[in-house]
Amino acid sequence: MAEASSTLDNTTIHIFAVTIQQKTRRVLRSVNLRINDNQKRVSWEHTAQDAFKATFTPPLVISTSDNLNLELRSSFAQIGTSYISEKEKLVCISADQLLLDHANGGHQQEWKQTLDKAEVTILLSRQTAAARPANTSFSSAESAQLVPTTEDILRICPRFRILLIGKTGVGKSSLINKAFGVDDALVSDSAPGQAEIEKEIASIVNPRFVLHDSRGFEPGETSNFDAVCNFIRSRNGKPALKDRLHAIWICMAIPASGSRILETGVEKLFRLKTNGDLGDVPMISVFTKFDELVDREVMNLEMADNDLNDEEIFNLGRQNANQAFEGECVEPFRTSSNVRIPYKAVSTQQGYETTLADLIQITFENVQLHVSPEAAVSTAIAQKPNSTVKIEGCIT
Repeated sequence: MAEASSTLDNTTIHIFAVTIQQKTRRVLRSVNLRINDNQKRVSWEHTAQDAFKATFTPPLVISTSDNLNLELRSSFAQIGTSYISEKEKLVCISADQLLLDHANGGHQQEWKQTLDKAEVTILLSRQTAAARPANTSFSSAESAQLVPTTEDILRICPRFRILLIGKTGVGKSSLINKAFGVDDALVSDSAPGQAEIEKEIASIVNPRFVLHDSRGFEPGETSNFDAVCNFIRSRNGKPALKDRLHAIWICMAIPASGSRILETGVEKLFRLKTNGDLGDVPMISVFTKFDELVDREVMNLEMADNDLNDEEIFNLGRQNANQAFEGECVEPFRTSSNVRIPYKAVSTQQGYETTLADLIQITFENVQLHVSPEAAVSTAIAQKPNSTVKIEGCIT
């Protein structure tokens, strides 16, 4: 029971009050609160010209996978019923950031930060999923075997560090956005074909995640291939776990039937990985735009003479797409790479959320197996599509 109580710490936050104060000459006019994308009905008290406060009874409860989003509307002055220079901005606070900043749970604490010129004060307490009775003491042997709490683990590895390799147009930006709940500007920061692999790309929306981006490999071009290999080896040699790579995603759009499945550079990279030249960091092949393969198979069914309705056509089309993926992509992939590299076909389109959840599961399991349990916990916290992985990360 000692292991369960220590590793299930910090699973929820209870919020008792939120105060927003504008730290500029602008006057705060209104505040809206959302948990992730869900609008909350909140009664805000205008305590001062530039401050709003909301009190929650019972407290507002959020989990480690949630984001607290505050939509602030402000202006300089009011003339009649109109405001001068009205402006809206979004302040995002991740729940796991609150958990890390406040390691001691149970009693109420004050969390205060200035974000985008708005001072946010939150009265909160951390609630544990399981707790040992207060009058129960640990034996010395039991204390030595205690598993670190989430905060201890995050101090060792505060962010999930991933390298993304793939040509412009394969869908890297949308993949990262959906997998880690960040915005569209994250990967598009570099000009097409000129990603700077050493640059750390981060997002204030998800502080548990850092990305390195690399363009794909062009035929006959070696400089980028050498840069990628040197970067992987360099990161593998970092003494601190937080500075090493925890996973590599190689992104490839599912090719048209009969097209070459792997670039020469990717094949060479796989061979180096197989020979042990790139260390233990897990490498995963991500076949993007699976929805386009489904659309192709659905279109074939629609053109055929059959009595299927729309739902039956789509379901059969998706089944046929899975078979086509195995035959057109997986078999050639296994033959050409001659190595067991994990793979997953994904789509960021609506209706394909399970493909992203499966990719996260594969990544989490490989990080846990080949990197470290601490890095696996960071992986679980950083990702968004797979709630099961997030729970597994807390109890690993």
